Amino acid sequence: MKQPNEYSNDEVYIMLRPKLTKAIGDFPARMYNEAEIVEAIALAYKSGYLRAKKGRSFIIGEKKQVTKVKFIDEDAHFKYPMFFPSTGTIGIVVQDHGNYYSVDWGENSSVGMNCDGNYIWSCEKNKVEVVE
Repeated sequence: MKQPNEYSNDEVYIMLRPKLTKAIGDFPARMYNEAEIVEAIALAYKSGYLRAKKGRSFIIGEKKQVTKVKFIDEDAHFKYPMFFPSTGTIGIVVQDHGNYYSVDWGENSSVGMNCDGNYIWSCEKNKVEVVE
């Protein structure tokens, strides 16, 4: 699967065109300089996608609140050491999904690398405690 920066501006625009047309009608017919608009739409989409993938706010310049958690479930570590670190390991919450977090335990933790080449794993909230 290609990353957003690997798609041309025209490919991004073609992908988004049905949504744009649905939202405001015959979108291209109303544009003064279509090439500039296509470039702006593609840039905004690629930037937003990459920001979201890194866990950053949609609003550029907004301070990201960092939540750190400590792993506390010793049994889970012993049963599944590839996914859960040693008790007491501190990780950074990448995303809060409601009843669980995506936590980056870091390469120096006891967890294994995931298929994306990082150390981010899902973790139920009852297996961690938030640290200040």
